[in-house]
Amino acid sequence: MKKTLTLFAAILLVASVAKAQTMNVTTGQVTYVYPAEVTGEMTFANGSTLTIGQKTYDLGSLSTITVDDSETLTNQVLINYQNGNALVKADGNIAHLLTISVNGGHVSIAQSADVEEEITYTLSGSSTDGELLLTGDFKTTVELSNLTLNNPSGAAITVDNGKRIKVKVEGTNTLTDGANGSQNACFYIDGHAEFSGNGTLNISGNTKHALSIDEYMETKKTTINVLSAVSDGLHLSQYFLMESGTINVNSTGDAIDLGAKKKTSDFNGQVFINGGTLNLTATGTASKGLKADSLVTITDGNITITTTGAAVYDATEADISSA
Repeated sequence: MKKTLTLFAAILLVASVAKAQTMNVTTGQVTYVYPAEVTGEMTFANGSTLTIGQKTYDLGSLSTITVDDSETLTNQVLINYQNGNALVKADGNIAHLLTISVNGGHVSIAQSADVEEEITYTLSGSSTDGELLLTGDFKTTVELSNLTLNNPSGAAITVDNGKRIKVKVEGTNTLTDGANGSQNACFYIDGHAEFSGNGTLNISGNTKHALSIDEYMETKKTTINVLSAVSDGLHLSQYFLMESGTINVNSTGDAIDLGAKKKTSDFNGQVFINGGTLNLTATGTASKGLKADSLVTITDGNITITTTGAAVYDATEADISSA
């Protein structure tokens, strides 16, 4: 009863100061942020639920409803990792389109098929036991902002989407996965990925690949350091296009492996280097630097490759000896 009365009092407060305030609805480790002036009519039902906008909350699961002067969000979800926990803050206007689960530092977010506008997920903070699993079927932006994330039992980040995924890298970010797991990579994207931003992304793949993308990868400006990979450093399935930036790879398998799984796609199995700096080291038996199931095209850039196998290998079999 005390909890219900507290929530009711908060709602009355929202009604009295709506035009200048933000309402924060918290359930567990997740807070939904609403501009108070647009919450409209909030409906209690059977003394057990509260409906705000298009989302219905179970009163028993609500921790607090507070009103303050904090900024609202627009199609945004903020995930801040704090040691063994993750705190999630989401735009209340899209709350009904997201199913968010948090267990300590492990965050799972499923986007509804009804999503019609791009949502940006910003990850920050640090955790020695955390992850993000993001699923959906609409294009998405994932922003890494001074993030340090280690998942000892699986992948650090998994984006299972199949659409265009923008990855914005700001500050210094480090991802590490667990050894002897079942994950395909420390950072896995089922979709086509566009990397940008002036930051640095460090990745260690302790089970298999460091970075694996099921379609194409385009990158500019960003620095990507594969500190180690049990298998391939970058494992891609459509094409790879580098415009600028820096990629440093230390792997046991191939440094960059480009498959040709998308049989009807343009540039299937090809590598394009138009600029930037590549420093590739592959130490496994007969490991290759740049391996493509189709063609490797280099028009510009600074490239250093050290391997036990071919430095560059493509479907023409025009191997270049290790450098």
